[in-house]
Amino acid sequence: MQEERQLFLASVESVPAGAAALAPANTFITPASPDFRPIMLLHRRHDGYISLHRKRGEQFENLCSVPANMLDGLWGQVAAELDEDSYFSVNGFFCGGRSPSTLFDLDGVALPRAVRSRNTVRWLTAAFVDIDCHKLGIDVATVIGALVDAQDRGVTPPASLITRSGRGVWLFWFLKHDRGEGPVRAWDEKLELWCSLQGAIGQLFAKVGSDAGARDVARVTRIAGSMNTKAIKRVAYWVQATADGCVPTYGLTELAQLFGVPQLEKRRRPPPAVDGVVAMLKARARKGNAGRWRKAMQNFRRLWQLRGRFKEGTRSNACWVYASLLRSQPRRITEADVQTAVEKLWRHGCEWTSNWTTDDLQAALRGSRRLAGIRNQVLSDRLDVTPEESALLDNWPPATRFKGTDDQAVKLNRPQRTARRRNYLRHLIDRCPIMPTLRALEAALEEAGTKAAPATIAADLQALGIENARATTRKRRKRRRFARQRDPNLF
Repeated sequence: MQEERQLFLASVESVPAGAAALAPANTFITPASPDFRPIMLLHRRHDGYISLHRKRGEQFENLCSVPANMLDGLWGQVAAELDEDSYFSVNGFFCGGRSPSTLFDLDGVALPRAVRSRNTVRWLTAAFVDIDCHKLGIDVATVIGALVDAQDRGVTPPASLITRSGRGVWLFWFLKHDRGEGPVRAWDEKLELWCSLQGAIGQLFAKVGSDAGARDVARVTRIAGSMNTKAIKRVAYWVQATADGCVPTYGLTELAQLFGVPQLEKRRRPPPAVDGVVAMLKARARKGNAGRWRKAMQNFRRLWQLRGRFKEGTRSNACWVYASLLRSQPRRITEADVQTAVEKLWRHGCEWTSNWTTDDLQAALRGSRRLAGIRNQVLSDRLDVTPEESALLDNWPPATRFKGTDDQAVKLNRPQRTARRRNYLRHLIDRCPIMPTLRALEAALEEAGTKAAPATIAADLQALGIENARATTRKRRKRRRFARQRDPNLF
């Protein structure tokens, strides 16, 4: 098999450029507009999401995520945005982004924004390789002809789908589950084997220009029928079929064996000492989590006692919070007990009016859940906790509407704090006739309400492109001091 693969690589140089006999033009379909059929063929209606993207100049835009089992119905809504330099995710993901996109479904609801990462992958649909043959001066027809010849000789398994992206070629080998025709679920061990398979395929096609950076699980590829504005060509595709007219699909383990990927060893069980530490940490986490919700229940009952009754505007939220806290307690409470407790709050702990019916109560009960990951700020916002009430509660802040709107009251994330600090440094240095010391800059930042270590300030100056002459002199003196320590006779 190794000798056959070497013959395949050598055959690329022996096939004449533009070998039409080996790569007939009528095997490729070139749609006049974006075509969703190759995407549907690749994803096979799994229950995950396909992310759609486009490029405008040098700006890469994340358009939206579309459920794979609804793509054909939604294609008319999104196709107009995908005519030029458009892409889709090869693999399927759990869901789209939390923020809405600018595109809408058939009901007028905004589609979620496109999100793709290794942590959110759900389905492995294919193994693939991106061959940038133009970078090596190799003609596309030459590569396709060599590939067909290698398939006929059994060097490589037949590809399921081949696309001409403009100046290069993409090859896809569709993956199937061992017990069905759908794609492979991206469990950790499957993902690890898939990554090894991607590396082996990339190395096999390295001599014809395979892109080493296009092997990750979050990779996107061009949509068939979309215009490649650099090559001024529309993306063409060729669905290869077996003798019985079916598209070849492979099990992940089967395809790995065909490409000579060794099977991964089963993960060894950690030693007992590690198991003991993990068990201790899990117990500590459970204890801390139980203590937090026990304290939250005490805060709610204290707030109930302070107010006497929850007024209109917070009644449904109070029932939702109370039911959720009851479900989150370490000692599990039955559904009947939750229902009884919340009905007591509804009748005696809230201002009762005729327009507030049992339907409102049932809606709050249906929406309640265990509060894993819910911050105390969310509970305070739901219950509209005032600053006076917050002072009497344990670690429950006031509702957001009671906080100031100035910059000091807004909590900035790390990138925002970094940008704000660097902007202040730039203006500060522009006003100084000479370069201040790092200690002086540290003191100036502290006066402005921002703390930063000298090393952080030095990194900021480097990121801003500001040369610190003092740092250069200090480094020169340090090197000279070390050299004098090594050889006292040097100076």
